[in-house]
Amino acid sequence: MGSSSEPFQSNGAYISQEALKLSGGCVNVLVNNAGVYFPMSLDEGPNKGQGPLDGDPDDWDKQTHINLMAPMRLTRMLLPPMKEAGQGHVVNIASIEALYPYPSAPAYSATKWGLRGWSKALFAARALKSDNIKVLTVNPAQTSTPMTWSRPDAEYLPEKMIQPSEIAEAIIMTFRLNPNAFIEEITLQTAEPPKIEK
Repeated sequence: MGSSSEPFQSNGAYISQEALKLSGGCVNVLVNNAGVYFPMSLDEGPNKGQGPLDGDPDDWDKQTHINLMAPMRLTRMLLPPMKEAGQGHVVNIASIEALYPYPSAPAYSATKWGLRGWSKALFAARALKSDNIKVLTVNPAQTSTPMTWSRPDAEYLPEKMIQPSEIAEAIIMTFRLNPNAFIEEITLQTAEPPKIEK
């Protein structure tokens, strides 16, 4: 039986194979950063179209396969080369919504909770630690990216948002630690709400 999720499954496998080819079979760092968010519509109420009662299951499938299943599949395919090399880093970019879900985006929040759970399970795996493979979960708050800018419910102030370069700096810091030091999770918050409510 066919389903709308099939393209996302096959694309994930294709991307994994291409990544292995381009790297010559050697992968040191995997950053699972791709994600989609379907913003709520303001046409018929503040949460119309993305709430738990009127959300589109096809959108839920897309978010689940891109935000959760694709990172799981990529990680599954790229861990063996890391184990063979005896070292590696897996970085999963979750979201502040993995800690504090937004009622207006329950499906997106669910995918990020799932990614965080997957990441923490990997962190606890002795089979990875014994091969010096470190797994890091990153939970950024509102970040200055096109996905955030597209949200229609508020006017975001880029200067008050987390910058992608700041997330990169936090991740790189963990790479500099000695092999016996493992950071499990990083949560980046803003100093104050980065938006003006409409």
